[in-house]
Amino acid sequence: MLFEMLLQAVSDRSSGVLTVTCPNCEHKNEFPELLTVAIFVCTGCGEPIEVVEPRH
Repeated sequence: MLFEMLLQAVSDRSSGVLTVTCPNCEHKNEFPELLTVAIFVCTGCGEPIEVVEPRH
């Protein structure tokens, strides 16, 4: 399946903005108007990334 091949990254909201750092190129992808993101394409390298919520 396609979803098994996606890289995974943990979301971060510590700055007040939803941010996900790409595990492939380490580019910080910001989503200022969104509360959650499930999958996105990294603007740094173009890889599809699956977003995982941090465990508390």
